[in-house]
Amino acid sequence: MKEEGVGGDGAPVIKKIEATRSMRDLMAAYFRELEQAAEGRGKVAWCTSVGPAELLRAMGFHVYFPENHGAMLGASRLASDLIPTANALGYSPDICSYLTSDVGAWLRKTTPLTKAFGMRGVPKPDVLVYNTNQCRDVQDWFAFYQRELGVPLVGIQTPRSIGELTRDHVDTLVAQMRAMIPRLEAVAGRRFDIDRLRETVASSYRCSLAWGRVLRSARHRPSPLTFFDGTIHMGPAVVLRGDERAVAYYELLAAELETRIADGVGAVEGEKHRLYWEGMPVWGKLREHAETLGSGKACVVASTYCNSWVFEALAEPDPFEGMARAYAELFIVRDEPFKEAYLARMAKAYAIDGFIFLDAKTCPNNSNNRYGMPGRLSSQIGLGASTTRVLFVLDTICALWFFNLNLTVRCDQKIKRITIMNHLTASALPRRAPLSIAIALLCTAMIGPALAQQATQNENAPGKSSKSPELLDQVIVTGTRVAGRSPTESMSPVDVVSPVDLERQASLDFTDQLSNLLPSFNTQRFPIADGSAFIRPA
Repeated sequence: MKEEGVGGDGAPVIKKIEATRSMRDLMAAYFRELEQAAEGRGKVAWCTSVGPAELLRAMGFHVYFPENHGAMLGASRLASDLIPTANALGYSPDICSYLTSDVGAWLRKTTPLTKAFGMRGVPKPDVLVYNTNQCRDVQDWFAFYQRELGVPLVGIQTPRSIGELTRDHVDTLVAQMRAMIPRLEAVAGRRFDIDRLRETVASSYRCSLAWGRVLRSARHRPSPLTFFDGTIHMGPAVVLRGDERAVAYYELLAAELETRIADGVGAVEGEKHRLYWEGMPVWGKLREHAETLGSGKACVVASTYCNSWVFEALAEPDPFEGMARAYAELFIVRDEPFKEAYLARMAKAYAIDGFIFLDAKTCPNNSNNRYGMPGRLSSQIGLGASTTRVLFVLDTICALWFFNLNLTVRCDQKIKRITIMNHLTASALPRRAPLSIAIALLCTAMIGPALAQQATQNENAPGKSSKSPELLDQVIVTGTRVAGRSPTESMSPVDVVSPVDLERQASLDFTDQLSNLLPSFNTQRFPIADGSAFIRPA
């Protein structure tokens, strides 16, 4: 096991996973095969990340996933430069940033695949196949490429907000998958083979089992891996389901993690806090977030995101039924009661101390903090005596981050609460230990026990009457210091917007343009206020 040591600045040890090299080789082989297929040695199908990849692979297609490309654009920090290109074409800044960054990359003829794997560009598709189980944006996303390239577009419309999965749900999805087979046969130039589909789905199921085994290793204390490791190593589960190479890789990775468990080695040195990440990863900040949380001995041991590629329903004898159930049982497709119950089970299974909810402006379906779920979940899980629960809410509105820490300590029915809000721009955060999270972790590690002790002392103080929960002071730090745009020495934040930035905006309304560019600038429309619906206040 390799380590990067603790530096003079106190950065935590990062324990490298040895299997990573094998994963990189596997992903490189996958992309080489895609490029060769696009050059005439096979057929390429573009597919949404959660199905129906198994059907396409069984019919001989090399399968490419634009969502994976969108994540790469985020991780390589190219997305922010590319999104305005799609905005200028009329795609709203409020829709999926995977979509807008990918479309922007296509229009600008750039891709991180060139640097990572030596590819000249993304592989041109012979057919586009989508599933709306994650969001409806994928339909419009793939429709853009249909217009650009003139290739067939077929899709599956998955019901949303599913509580109990019914026979009707499954039958509807099976019928849609079967209906697309004739069009896929025409593109592939071969007949559909049910036995080949059974083999592919069985391989995908084995991949899911092995990937689930990797993720469940984090139930051990200390956890041998973090959520941030998972976001990197989930690649084969996304793009190579149905290929036995993915199964072999996860068996290799699981064996390494089980060795860590046997040796008592944790991914985070001196693990103290166990957190759950709910929502999208922040691809451009994975390392920074891992180091920051690790410096406070906090390990993100589980996530909804990584578990979204564990498909136990693929075990069904009928491969179409298995795919239908797998695609419709996704967390993102389910209703609020199901999601809350799922998160409560995960909190128990992984001994979670707190949750991180990411509110992604451009991904509402993956933002589950907007309608009171964190509060309901906290009540459902319950807080025992002297128990500390931590809740971070990360809000990625434009370039601005909001780090909210709600630290609640319950002791003998006495509740003390501290709320610290720190507003900083992402680019202004130092590489190690951003102030907001550093404060949060400091409160978690030090203030929590002190408050619990103080609450007990107050209970026993002579003449002390019972009072309702007390809300302590709130500290608010506001302002932005975006590198290259804001003077850093001024007494108050000042933003300078260039004509080029304004020209890249899709809207012709000046205040809309400023709202898109400057997170702190807000205006409102008053549709029932006569002329003010058209003349807006500055």
